[in-house]
Amino acid sequence: MRQELERRLQGKVVLLGVGNPMWGDDGAGPALILRLAGKVPALLVDGGEAPESYWGTIAAYRPEAVLVVDAVDWGGEPGSVAVLEQLEEKGPALSTHRISINLLLALLRMETGADAFVLGIQPKVLAFQGGMSAEVQKTVELLGELFMDILVGGA
Repeated sequence: MRQELERRLQGKVVLLGVGNPMWGDDGAGPALILRLAGKVPALLVDGGEAPESYWGTIAAYRPEAVLVVDAVDWGGEPGSVAVLEQLEEKGPALSTHRISINLLLALLRMETGADAFVLGIQPKVLAFQGGMSAEVQKTVELLGELFMDILVGGA
């Protein structure tokens, strides 16, 4: 995974954290953005539950890569990560976002030509005010170190 991220996160990079910290592990994306604030040469966006609200800002930045970081149930062990080109969506009722992440990725790709993809973190806890699980918290810490190494090391 590291080699793939190093290869894909080139030039002007946007990291878009998606999710709601009030829902346990769903806050992993925003937690990573907070952890990286001021430490990496990238546009960091806490998209919260409405990442589509920031698509204009992201498009105006003219990125070459957009990485959406989100808690995604892809069937892995809690805290594990997967690079995904799009999400398997079972309908709007299962999304905490107003529009589909896949639609957002498509819009960003069309508008900017950027390599837009998802880093899905397998959640353990998706409960209101459940707090982030130890597994996902550790993953956020490790990803923070990884992104600082990739983005600062390559700057």
